[in-house]
Amino acid sequence: MFKELQANYDYVVVAIGAQIENTFGFETGNGVVAGLTLLYDLNINHKQEDFKKYKKAIVWGGGNVAMDCARSLVRIIDDVTIVYRRSLQEMPASPAEIKACEKEGVKIAFLNNIKNILKDENGNVCGVQVAKMELGEMDESGRASCHEVSDSLFTMDCDLVAMAIGQKVDFTPLNSDLKTTDTHASTLDNVFIIGDAFTGPKTIGSAVMEGKKIAKEIIGAKYDIIPPR
Repeated sequence: MFKELQANYDYVVVAIGAQIENTFGFETGNGVVAGLTLLYDLNINHKQEDFKKYKKAIVWGGGNVAMDCARSLVRIIDDVTIVYRRSLQEMPASPAEIKACEKEGVKIAFLNNIKNILKDENGNVCGVQVAKMELGEMDESGRASCHEVSDSLFTMDCDLVAMAIGQKVDFTPLNSDLKTTDTHASTLDNVFIIGDAFTGPKTIGSAVMEGKKIAKEIIGAKYDIIPPR
């Protein structure tokens, strides 16, 4: 399929998003759910009734997906807490989304990081083991690094954990040789990568802007013109 696109078109723009969810090795089910899966279940499949059995939810993460999960859950479950390992200043989510979460009653536990998900004798979630964190020097992301505080483990009770801890991209189904570079041009001739597939998870607006930019560059290259701004 992808080779046909390359053969039939002068340029191909790959905008497949970051479709693989990080779970850090934790199995989903019995009260553990990945963030995008949760949002799909609630907003596309309308499975709100399936989640009304839960009493206390923890959302693990600090990005916009975590905010979406928390806001979706707090409309079903009274007690929802976001657990984030850095402080408010380093939180990657939109400030507007953070404020909206707090306005809807979501609690945020800053400078905490989940170490383990606890299960009861029936294999259902009964809590999380959490370590307190402290900020350190700036890391490669431009944010303050964080380090675990020694002897700081404690337990937070919950019966649902939503993991919104990042996504990855898999180009293998398209072409095993397709990879990103420092620019939107990929490792394949006349194939560009944009949006979350290039930057990692961001916003729809960011992806749309990149799409427009690449479209102008392609038009300019093909017709040897300077596209209008």
